[in-house]
Amino acid sequence: MVVEIYVKPRTLFKVPVYASVLRPDTFVGKSPRELTDVYVLEGSKKVPLTELFDIEYQGSVPSSVEEITLHLVGDFSKVREICRRMTGGNVIIEGDVGAFLGYGMTGGRVIVRGNVGDWLGTHMCGGFIEVYGDVGNYVGASLPGEKPGKGMRGGIIIIHGSAGAEVGRGMRGGVVVVEGSSDALPGVNMRGGTIVIEGDCKGYPGLNMRDGRIVILGRVDDIVPTFYIDSIAEKVRVKELGREYRGTFLLLRGDAMADISCSGRLFISLDKNSHLRYLTELLGW
Repeated sequence: MVVEIYVKPRTLFKVPVYASVLRPDTFVGKSPRELTDVYVLEGSKKVPLTELFDIEYQGSVPSSVEEITLHLVGDFSKVREICRRMTGGNVIIEGDVGAFLGYGMTGGRVIVRGNVGDWLGTHMCGGFIEVYGDVGNYVGASLPGEKPGKGMRGGIIIIHGSAGAEVGRGMRGGVVVVEGSSDALPGVNMRGGTIVIEGDCKGYPGLNMRDGRIVILGRVDDIVPTFYIDSIAEKVRVKELGREYRGTFLLLRGDAMADISCSGRLFISLDKNSHLRYLTELLGW
């Protein structure tokens, strides 16, 4: 049995709303009347969820998270921490969303038909997020002050638009695909996982990375000088998605300044980066 739950803001919010309870887990075993005991923060004020949002059930009270499809309809651009620590179920968001969507998510599926703020998928361990718009900075990243490797550890994030700076900062596992372009420093402090930028990158991918894989199909303005040339590759496969990218890729390893073993791998399309062909010519390729 599928229970459809629709949530709509009652007004345009003027201050940030912290609503980590907007996830399927919250609604298991609760009738609409029982939601009056569920609270969120509007700025620094604690208010009932039902005071800020209209909530409508289509179906009976859900007995498990997997029965629930949660529909968030409207402007959620000032609403933060939606789907925080979500464990299962489905969420469909029709509109823009604020920061920290999917923070600490371990399971389930989130679809966003709009734009998303900063810190998408921070500390994500599992599940699937797909965004049909642009996103802010720090996708799948660790928080300020955390040690490298405290970012995303599992799951899949697909962004059909573009992304800001430091995609996958400190990530240890999982897959992030940006079908548009990204700002600078994707994969900074990376310790594992896969990042694919299908568009252009402002520069310096993989700074201080020790492990993991970054694939860039568009133009890269600058690369970190402490990477060394390994070989030429004709394809890169992302098995988690069943995708295979073909072309002529310059494979570099690094960052030597982070780890002498240079386990990090950086694949850069030579088809879009003629300014880097001198690297292959120097080695006789």
